[in-house]
Amino acid sequence: MEDLLVSENRDALASRALELAVRLVGGGSAALFNAQGTASSTRGLEPAEVGELSRNLPSLLSGVSRITLAGDEKSVMMLPIAGLSETARLVVVAGPFTPGFGSDEMTRTQQLMSAFVTALDRRHLITQLEQSNEALKEANRHKSVFLANMSHELRTPLNAIIGFSELLSDSRDGQFDEATRKRFLGQIVTSGKHLLGLINDILDLSKVEAGQMEL
Repeated sequence: MEDLLVSENRDALASRALELAVRLVGGGSAALFNAQGTASSTRGLEPAEVGELSRNLPSLLSGVSRITLAGDEKSVMMLPIAGLSETARLVVVAGPFTPGFGSDEMTRTQQLMSAFVTALDRRHLITQLEQSNEALKEANRHKSVFLANMSHELRTPLNAIIGFSELLSDSRDGQFDEATRKRFLGQIVTSGKHLLGLINDILDLSKVEAGQMEL
């Protein structure tokens, strides 16, 4: 069962689990049905047999029962599966050399399904971690672009404030008339307000990241 834990995806896990389930009971066929009653994986079953099993699912109880399949009465084992990412039912149909299922077959199959669920949950958690990691990388990329753009936006009003302030500070008496001085002061005020707005945007972003502010 160890190879279940290293299967790369859900389909590979399911295929391997069905293969092992059939082998554990000494032959036969098997299928996994999702919560809607649709076969998600099968082994050793014809399409018509899968359809018959699907129609019989509502009447199958957990454990062993007998149903008519393809005109023959056969022993069937049904086990529910519940994990973090999947709720399903395993149906194992006895083969010609395994006319019925005993407690040993039930126990071994239950142990197999426990390992299958563990592997499914592990794969599910790995996928979630990979998606979260990618989302964090994307968020960091956007943050880097934002900060790069903001750096340019901050320099523009700062340069205006410093430039007009230096002109006024270094000017000689009478160099600029009153209208020009007011225009320079107006540019300083406008640039200061714009700079304050940019700083507030950065502070708001920091609060959002710290969980102190809702978007």
